[in-house]
This record gives sequence, C-alpha cells and structure tokens, in this order.
Amino acid sequence: MPFKFPHLFEGRVGTSKNVLLYGPPGCGKSILMKALAKESRACLMIVNSYSMLSRMVVTDQAQFVRAVFACAIANLPCIVLMEDIEVFVDDSTNAEAREVLFQHMQSKLTASIPVVAMTRFPWLLNKQMTLKRSFPTLAYVPIPDFPSRYLLFKTQMNAKPAASEEEVEELANHTEGYTVSDILVVLRDAAMEPVREIQRATHFRLEKHQSVDKPDEMMDMETLCSPSDPGAKAKKWMDIEPNQIYVKPFTVNHVKKCLSKSKPCLRADEIEQYKKFTEENRS
Repeated sequence: MPFKFPHLFEGRVGTSKNVLLYGPPGCGKSILMKALAKESRACLMIVNSYSMLSRMVVTDQAQFVRAVFACAIANLPCIVLMEDIEVFVDDSTNAEAREVLFQHMQSKLTASIPVVAMTRFPWLLNKQMTLKRSFPTLAYVPIPDFPSRYLLFKTQMNAKPAASEEEVEELANHTEGYTVSDILVVLRDAAMEPVREIQRATHFRLEKHQSVDKPDEMMDMETLCSPSDPGAKAKKWMDIEPNQIYVKPFTVNHVKKCLSKSKPCLRADEIEQYKKFTEENRS
C-alpha cells in the first residue's frame, strides 16, 4: 500500500519502513517476502549477509552496502531484504559496513525503500545496536500451529493421494513442533516410497494404467505385485523398458511410515526462546 498510495503515509507519526522478520529456520520467511514483493509489484533485492561479509575484505563490505541502496533507488519501487542480519553485530570487523547500513536505513534519500532484515537469532541484535531504534516493527514467523499444519497437509495430500479429513487431522496432530520445512521433507520422502518399493520388488504383472507418454490413453504397464498374484512374473525393475513401469501414488500410510522415522529440527527449549523474546519485545 505505501508503494501505490505513498501520500497516505506522509507525515504519519509512528509509521516505519524498517522491519525485523524473525523466527526459526524453515518457517517461510523468505517465501513470505517473495510473495509480498510480488503482491506489491516491487523489486526485491536479496542480500545474503553471510556471503557478503565472508567473501569481501572489510573496505569492500561498506562499498557493497552503498551499491545495494544505489541499485534500489534506481529500481523503485524496491524492497531491500537483508538475510541473516545478526552477522553485522557479532563481529567488530563489520563495524563500518554496519554503520553504513544503518545510516542508509535512516536516510531521507532512501525514505521510500523499506528494509526488511531477517534473522534466526533476534536476541543477538541487542549487542551492538538498539533494536527498537533500528527496527521499530518486529514480525515473528513461528512454527506452524495446528490449523496451518492441517491446511498444509490438506493441500499437499489433495494434490497427490486422496486423504480423509480424519487422516489429515491425525497427520497435523502428529507433527506438533515441526517446521514447514520439516513437513515438506517428510512429504518428499513419502513420495519416494513407491519408487523404493519398485526397487525392492521381485515380481511384476501387466495392468492397464494411464500412459506416461500419452496421458489420454490407457496401456499395459508393468506393475509390482506379490509372487502369488495371477500373471506375476519374476523380474527386476532394471529388466523393464523405460515408460513401461507403473509407479503407484504415495499414500497416507507412506507419510505415516516416514513420520515414524523423522524428528523435528527444533527442540522445545529453542521454541520457548523465541516465545520469550517475543513477549519481552511486545509493543
């Protein structure tokens, strides 16, 4: 809205263009920013702080920051996204680049350029700067709650295997404490289970299925089966011609099997640390 109707925000007390986006990894902070930039039809300049500060000498770091904002001014409307902003404050050698960054964040010349900083460790930012002064707006992106997990599974399972409401609820309940990335890893792993079954199979038989090359046609395809099934023939997947083998869609049982072998990447005490920081910095 500030890009399309800037006059609505001119002279408004308390408006801020600089935002700190924080939360655990794998919860969609980057995807959220890409969606925001697309919705607002703005250019999104992504700066990976770790890469910038580790690959450049100290004198080039400050020059790079200046070049980022010069490029942003030339490509308005534009949003500058600083990934892993905590690296600017955990090393004294980054003092010049840090100072240049915060000068540009407060400059009138860049008043129309929002700066969104992302971090997994927001509590580190109090070391070298006043958090509220640098980023008046804090936005927490938490791990998905039950409705979010339910919607994620429902969307993914509708696109692949059919799952009942009860099965989707069971999966959402079973993944409490999982990040979005954790859940997607489980689903990708489950999608590979039918392929692994083919690799382990010892018998196949011909069945009518949708053609790989011509989706509108049905054709005889080699389908894994039990040795006792009618028409079963002993063979390995390597003996079958390309596009002649049928891969069954993965099912809810495949997802449950993969969940039984997985664990969330975050510990309970780490999640509590984010909640504590949010409470202590609530406006």
